[in-house]
Amino acid sequence: SAIGLITGICLFTSCTKKQDYGNTAVEKMSSGWWVLAYSSKNGPIVIPPPASWDTASNHIFFVTYNTSGDSSNAIWVDDLEGIGSPYDVKAVLDANLADYTMSSTGAPNEYDPNNSVTWASGKIFPKGGLSRTGVVTDSIFVQFLLANNPGDTLTIRGVARTGFDADEWPAQPYTTTP
Repeated sequence: SAIGLITGICLFTSCTKKQDYGNTAVEKMSSGWWVLAYSSKNGPIVIPPPASWDTASNHIFFVTYNTSGDSSNAIWVDDLEGIGSPYDVKAVLDANLADYTMSSTGAPNEYDPNNSVTWASGKIFPKGGLSRTGVVTDSIFVQFLLANNPGDTLTIRGVARTGFDADEWPAQPYTTTP
């Protein structure tokens, strides 16, 4: 019957439909990163993790993601307030998808409006890094100059999060030990 044929077609097409969750304009530059932070004046920035974490790692979680306007030439960079004052940064930088670069000659810092980004430059290197266990992943290198730290360049460098437990820094970052 015609109803059976229509039902069969509907069932067939619903079974083969692919989910499209959508993409963002800067998807190829967006990620979560395990990074180290350095001050040109003070050297490595020591991050005191909770006692249950791997205190020797000094890695922080840093993220890059799309703006709400989903522009292909703008990207958020965000330390999730993991570095600590006066280096915490959350700002929108100019993005160049062709060469995986990001830059700014001035941008507001959402974590501290009085400590704006006066200059920033960085690059993502596709498959340019190795995770904690040696998995090939993307790497990131970004430098910032913040208004309240004249002459003190903040450097962020690290690798994309793989999602494997053994690659997490610090060990067990999302759980606490009972």
